[in-house]
Amino acid sequence: MSLLKFMKNWVFFRDKLSIFIFVVILIYFIYLVSPFIFQKIIKSQYSTLENRLHKISEFVTENNSSENETVKNTYDWTIDNIYGKFIDKCFWGNGNPCITDRFPFICIRILGHEYPLTVIKTKCGACEENSLIFFQILNVSNITVRSVHNHGEDHNWDEVLFNNSWVIIDPSMRWYDPKPEYYETKRNLNVSYVYAIDQNGKTIDLTDKYTKTGSLKVNVIEDKKSNYSVLVYSNNYVKNTFTGLECNVTQNYCDFNIGGGKYNIVALKKMNFKIFISNLQIVLYDSKKIEIQEGESTEMFLVPRKIHISTFPKLLLLPTFYLIIPWILIGIIYYFPIKLFKKLIFNQHKT
Repeated sequence: MSLLKFMKNWVFFRDKLSIFIFVVILIYFIYLVSPFIFQKIIKSQYSTLENRLHKISEFVTENNSSENETVKNTYDWTIDNIYGKFIDKCFWGNGNPCITDRFPFICIRILGHEYPLTVIKTKCGACEENSLIFFQILNVSNITVRSVHNHGEDHNWDEVLFNNSWVIIDPSMRWYDPKPEYYETKRNLNVSYVYAIDQNGKTIDLTDKYTKTGSLKVNVIEDKKSNYSVLVYSNNYVKNTFTGLECNVTQNYCDFNIGGGKYNIVALKKMNFKIFISNLQIVLYDSKKIEIQEGESTEMFLVPRKIHISTFPKLLLLPTFYLIIPWILIGIIYYFPIKLFKKLIFNQHKT
């Protein structure tokens, strides 16, 4: 009787556990595929979003007597329609579903410059989405504007040209014409590297405008023909965040002009090989932590002799691989207890 009771309890537990595993699989699968599905939907509807962009431009420029008024209306529209509408913080996920603290409590952020109008549809975003849509509205409204990026300290904003002078506009921080030093004093951090992208796609280094800088020379002790790269990661806000500064080593050294603070400097060379269904990547690298003092010159040496080896399954095989494992677990949960139970019953009848 005790064995039968145990098996009944096990069957009940097994069914509940299987449902739980299935739900976890379903959630994880949605987590994996939702960005790709969402991008497909946005891409198919992008012409509609472009039409909406022009309507927004007509709205913010209507009955305006000056460019300043158009910029202010665009700033107000961005705050009212994007900032804080659905999302205040993204607690997890990057380009995937994010849990938010406001209704409807879920949000999909598609980061980057490829689909800047996405936020018109989702009304979901943080500083990057705010700055990009602000840029797009002013661009179609024939206002001279540029998008400003500070990746090392995880922030984006814009600048607008008024009377031959660039004025800072930051919808996500709700700053209209703040002083450049606000990005250090108000955020209580060191700014590493700041650059802008203008309406023609040209990149402009603005680091000297927002912070006092120091110079860094990175010497790479290796063969000149090895095609190494040097990358700068900031520890001023979130640890080990890529600043956007990268240099291809051509004469065994790289020069950087960056803000004060703590950094990780990495020299590396990537070598990729295809092996069956996977890509094998071998990385030769060296990295060191360093602190840059404003107004001073710093020199360092890197010897990329360390080796890191990793494999990358093909994109479609990766989620499939992770989905197979739970189903194997479900099979084990169902099969082995039943087999054990039959064996015990058979032995009891035999005796």
